[in-house]
Amino acid sequence: MFRVEGRQSGSPGGDLRAMSPLDYENPEHRKGFRFRVQVTDMGEAGWLDKYHVDGAWVNLSLVDDNDNSPVFTHDYAHFTLPEDTPTGTLLATFTAHDIDGNRE
Repeated sequence: MFRVEGRQSGSPGGDLRAMSPLDYENPEHRKGFRFRVQVTDMGEAGWLDKYHVDGAWVNLSLVDDNDNSPVFTHDYAHFTLPEDTPTGTLLATFTAHDIDGNRE
């Protein structure tokens, strides 16, 4: 899902890039990601020389983005009211759900 690319400027280091879309609504992605990256300065023995190789753990957590629209529980509303209904009277209560964090 991820890869490290060398920097285009030729400077030392690399850039971590996602290779597929990340989605907080995906239960597997919501758990986050943990993986190890390693580097070498390509000494004589390359990756086999422990004195020229180092690594670090990457812990990546996703934050929920508000990228979904709310949805009403019912897609209709029909009311009959007397014409003398007092101003400020509660007419109805509507419920909507948003899968971004299960907001209501």
